[in-house]
Amino acid sequence: MKILIKGYYGFGNLGDDLLLSTSFQLIKQRYPSAEVLVFTNNTVNNPDSRYPATYHKYIRNLIKANVKLVDWTFRGHVDLLFNGGGGVFFDLQKNGSQYSLINRLSFFLPLRLISFLDQSLRRMTQKQVRLTFDRRIGIGLGIGPYAKSSKRLLEARLSLSEFETLHVRDDLSLMEADYLLARKKAIRSADISFLNEFWLSKKILNTPTSKDKIGFILKGKSSDYYEHYLDLLNELLVKGFHPVVFAFDHFFDDDMIKVFRKNYQVQVWNPENQTMDSYLCHLKECEVCVSDRAHGSLVAGIMNIPTLIIKSSLKSSQVMNMIGVSPKITKVEFKSKYEAIDIELLLTNKDVIKQELSAIVQREQELINLHTKSLFKE
Repeated sequence: MKILIKGYYGFGNLGDDLLLSTSFQLIKQRYPSAEVLVFTNNTVNNPDSRYPATYHKYIRNLIKANVKLVDWTFRGHVDLLFNGGGGVFFDLQKNGSQYSLINRLSFFLPLRLISFLDQSLRRMTQKQVRLTFDRRIGIGLGIGPYAKSSKRLLEARLSLSEFETLHVRDDLSLMEADYLLARKKAIRSADISFLNEFWLSKKILNTPTSKDKIGFILKGKSSDYYEHYLDLLNELLVKGFHPVVFAFDHFFDDDMIKVFRKNYQVQVWNPENQTMDSYLCHLKECEVCVSDRAHGSLVAGIMNIPTLIIKSSLKSSQVMNMIGVSPKITKVEFKSKYEAIDIELLLTNKDVIKQELSAIVQREQELINLHTKSLFKE
């Protein structure tokens, strides 16, 4: 049996690396003798890549397997195409009005007809379909949003229609999937990071908390809040706390790393020269966290670290719905810029927050475990 795991892999993003590692172990658990391939578009065949030519090969060390790595140029057939989580189905880039018109008109035609026309056009122009498969399943996917004039919306609709089974990670993704497919096909499941048996090791769990250590999981290209959080880190330092910044993507976060590293400790995920265990042990030391990354919030929450989620996008609202503890319990409102008093309130209420987090994680774990068992049922 040949299986291709597809996602946003090989770019050095810790969240996606965790999803890949979990997906690979899940597949090998269900199909131990299968030949597994991993899709990564971070290769020399990607003209937009700014990474070293062999960078993506860290994947083999990450999953501890000498798998074949393929990109968009791959021509071949697989028995199963597995999409293992992540928010790869979205596009907020606005384009010309012609795309708005094409997208609007596409909803008046059945997707099967659009797919037939697409395949016919490919044959007429001798443009080969590179990848074929018997089954396509996805679990823990984030869907949307799409700009009305997105160039990728119709392609996404066609791609989503290929899924035999489509499990999404949150309620907003479920609504978006139903809209894009013009019918109810998707199932509300959970993010596959909740399958923590595959990544949350005893080494991480046994890492002791460091008193007064506050983690800030920040992302790059978000300069609007850098000054605010620099001031907050300084205020916490003066109060006797030990703030540490975490960068989950050393390429995308390069501007943030440069700004914060001048005065503060920054833990940077670099999959070429460290293990996920060693990196997450640093995060596990934190008493509480503040996060502007989806999987930063999820991973911290799953490790039972009380976390304030920065309200910076629709995605952060999705994550808040997945693992966010109610402001009634934290005593802190969901917002974009937190203050020192918010951190202190989080610390004061951390025991009751941890109890609530445990209940949320257990609920999502039960959901994802139930769906993965049914998903692979022969």
